[in-house]
Amino acid sequence: MLHNSIVMETMLYVATSDGVLTFFREVGTKGWRLIGSGLQGIDVKCLAIDPADKSRAYAGGSNGTVYLGDSKGSSWSEVGKLEGKVYCLATTLIDENTHVYAGIEPAKLFLSLDNCKSWHELKSLQNIPSAKEWYSPWGPADLSTIVFNPKDIRSMYVGIEVGGVLKSNDEGANWKEISNGLHKDIHCLAVNYYNPKIIFAATGGGIYRTVSAGELWVDVGKSIDLKYAVSVAIHPAKPNITYLAIAMGPPGNQALLYKSEDYGDNWNLLHNGLPYPMLKGIRRRALVVNPAAPAEVYVGTSDGVAFYSPNEGMKWDSIVNAPATINALACLSLASS
Repeated sequence: MLHNSIVMETMLYVATSDGVLTFFREVGTKGWRLIGSGLQGIDVKCLAIDPADKSRAYAGGSNGTVYLGDSKGSSWSEVGKLEGKVYCLATTLIDENTHVYAGIEPAKLFLSLDNCKSWHELKSLQNIPSAKEWYSPWGPADLSTIVFNPKDIRSMYVGIEVGGVLKSNDEGANWKEISNGLHKDIHCLAVNYYNPKIIFAATGGGIYRTVSAGELWVDVGKSIDLKYAVSVAIHPAKPNITYLAIAMGPPGNQALLYKSEDYGDNWNLLHNGLPYPMLKGIRRRALVVNPAAPAEVYVGTSDGVAFYSPNEGMKWDSIVNAPATINALACLSLASS
């Protein structure tokens, strides 16, 4: 329990097709204040919190640029220019050194070890035998998602749209494909915090789960009528709870939110406070759980509305109306005296 003189301040970064908005809320209040905006005119696809300085965030754009935002998200500076559209970013600390990974279209993976002053491609990804077969319906395949094993931070997974799931045990130096039984149109991955052998994959053919760290995948969404799974997130404190955004078709249009309380065996529709029968659309990085306050769930929509649940999805309120499609969310809560 926090001391009475301590409050939790929550920052919500909202990446849109027209820049990034930053909102602020103090726990105990319901209102959110817009405290920063930037990168107007840029289609911002993804966000990641700086693990060494959690008051800062990275953003990736379809223009191939990686940006670093200040503590209020009002000022953004260019810190990297890559060779394609930046579709996903992921950060982690290894031996107290910040690793920033960036996945792009065409499907390549880049790493920076010096606060994004320089980047190098992890070219071994292209040594996967199936790499020549990667594709997407609209052009080159993209590297759609990057996640880490919370019990072994040097171990990581990436998803290819369309190409499957790849695993590295050495920070991305070497890779192997782990797509047995899996639909290979990968949109989002989520690793269970307590048992990292349990991984979910949101795919163009439904929601899949492995309980063997990728040796075998099984479709666990057969009871759900929709099959275009967009995003998936796992409760940080209750490993049995999983959230799923699933839609009628690309790029996540006409979507619904589901929740499982038994590791994905069964799914229940979430709709209290959400548009019904369907949200207009959800993009693959627009469903997040607050790691510091894990009962809080956030989802952004293609018509620029962000919804918030304080109680694990039981009830939702709209908190943000953005002027453009919400592509990604990142949430951060900090204690402040």
